[in-house]
Amino acid sequence: MPLNTASSGPSVLPFGALPTGAATMSPGMRGAVRYARYLYDCVKSHLSAPILEIGSGFGTYTEMLLRHGPVIGVDIDENCLADLADRLDGQPLQTLQLDLNDLAAVRATRRFGFRSAFSTNVFEHIENDEGAFAALGEAMTPGGHLCTIVPAHPRLYGYMDSQAGHFRRYTRSSLTAVLGRAGWHVTRTFYVNALGALGWWVNQKLLKPKPLDAPRINNQLVFYDRFVVPLARLTDVLFRPFFGLSVVAIARRPL
Repeated sequence: MPLNTASSGPSVLPFGALPTGAATMSPGMRGAVRYARYLYDCVKSHLSAPILEIGSGFGTYTEMLLRHGPVIGVDIDENCLADLADRLDGQPLQTLQLDLNDLAAVRATRRFGFRSAFSTNVFEHIENDEGAFAALGEAMTPGGHLCTIVPAHPRLYGYMDSQAGHFRRYTRSSLTAVLGRAGWHVTRTFYVNALGALGWWVNQKLLKPKPLDAPRINNQLVFYDRFVVPLARLTDVLFRPFFGLSVVAIARRPL
């Protein structure tokens, strides 16, 4: 595969059209509620409604975000959005199909007056991530916060990243750098899910490649969510400065 030097570090661009929307996610993620709650707990103190949820997907986080007030759920997959709107009918939720590669459309979300934005595993899918981060900053209410979670450590890049349409994996420093160039003030970064990173490495390096919807991958997600997440919450206290499957960034739009 050709290597590509994107704005925030090493990246790998697979041949052919990149997958989008639900095709980038393992179906097992629908039931990974403990892990989703863990990630939400990492950032919830920085969220203020209205919240722009970037990449609503299966709606795993949407109900948690609605605890803060109105949510604007955006995604490139119109089927995911339709399912989400139907399931949460009556809630203070608006949905909008949005491609983050369309920077003008990202800027146009300013009409929602959102005070914070939340995303998990989204910006690694965007080749021009710096441009998308900058457009998002232009749309957000001044002083608002962005809470973003992205895959960590370029050395963990493997076939599952390629299948999911990832251009890159980030480090704390590369994520801080791209957000800074895009006009954000980064207040905190840290790694999460060190145990999950070990499992990811085993799948990538030691086991036979499988598609994202393979039973082995989904069974691992169910096992991890049920039995390992409680332990990960404890061990991550030690590993947050230097190792994890994902990197979390809290950034503020300057006043």
